[in-house]
Amino acid sequence: MNSSSAETVANIEELLQQILVRLPALSVLRFKCVSKHWLSLISTPQFCHLHTLQNPNPKISGFFASSTYCSTFIPLQNQSGTTNPFNALNDFVHADDPDTLGLDILQSCNGLFLCRHRVVPFLCHHRVADLRKRHPVYVVNPTTNQFSVLSSPRVGKDPFFIRYALAFDPSKSPHYKVVCLDDHQIDIYSSETRAWKLLETSFKTEDWGSSREGGVYCNGAVHWIRDHTQLVDRWVRDDSDVLHYYVIGEDSLRLAVSSPPLVVTAPYSDCFSRIPDHRYFGESGSHLCLIDIYWGRNSNTQFYVKEMRRDYSGWFVKYHVDLNPLISFSRRFWFLLLGVVENDEEDQHHQNEEEGSSSLLLHIPGKVIPYSLRNKSYKISVDLPKEDQHYFIPKEHCHGYVESLACV
Repeated sequence: MNSSSAETVANIEELLQQILVRLPALSVLRFKCVSKHWLSLISTPQFCHLHTLQNPNPKISGFFASSTYCSTFIPLQNQSGTTNPFNALNDFVHADDPDTLGLDILQSCNGLFLCRHRVVPFLCHHRVADLRKRHPVYVVNPTTNQFSVLSSPRVGKDPFFIRYALAFDPSKSPHYKVVCLDDHQIDIYSSETRAWKLLETSFKTEDWGSSREGGVYCNGAVHWIRDHTQLVDRWVRDDSDVLHYYVIGEDSLRLAVSSPPLVVTAPYSDCFSRIPDHRYFGESGSHLCLIDIYWGRNSNTQFYVKEMRRDYSGWFVKYHVDLNPLISFSRRFWFLLLGVVENDEEDQHHQNEEEGSSSLLLHIPGKVIPYSLRNKSYKISVDLPKEDQHYFIPKEHCHGYVESLACV
């Protein structure tokens, strides 16, 4: 009777779908092997979107460093033998063009990743330009091992300036957009139309300085932040840091209000100590976060977590972080800041907090440590597998990974 009941349930598609959409993404993918019927159901874009809507706030499963070729995937669960989901794609990219070393991750956004070719060092400029014109970026879903190769929005001269960003909010649409700022022009790619659209607008590239190639998606807009700019004999930084953002629904590029540039004129060693060696720029709880960590002569264990105001009028200090209680030894404390994440509802209830709070995720050799920004408490949550117990380069940027069935 039990076997017969199970078969009856399995053959009622509507009931089966209601069960499957409530399961974790990786479990659903494994169930594709049950039967052709299940494979057909799970593979439809409609089911994938329904599963995404049923799981609107998935937990971060791990982090990737910027390069998919030689960096380790850091899982946030004790999973023995966890492999890097990008390995198969790296092999494909290298086979397609031997001058590439896998991919560089520019941005992660709600389960999807925006990537571009990582070219062999010292490759000639013309070869790099040709490579990036043919395949400027990839949109990748590491959970499903699916990817889409975007063609170049325009064929022309190699631009001296280019920035990309990915905008994907599954609660609003199953489709994503890619923004390309290229040589004073803006192009938008839509996964719904599978085409680029040139916008009738322009912008100045002189204001961008050494801004990052990839953006951060938050509240319906993608954002790029400018890092420090080095001149001949001095350093120039902006106290609030120049922030450009593109509002997707309004097709407009804007500039956050910022204070006048800060010009630092001092001996090189002193200037260097005032430039952040590691910068985190990301999103948490629909807020933009900025953290500068200084490694030089200053201690790297105390720093500020800043948030951008809703009206983009500037950054304000939200938290002060002191990691000295984590140090049980006298030598230098090395860590990598993985990201700022929202606390689970269960943790917030346990901490008796009226409003949501966030935690820093720190990586030290063999450990991942969540540090509560409000309570200033921490715990060792993950013991990484032995092969992952190594140092990361302190300047390496990490990208959060959530399991998703989103289509690319």
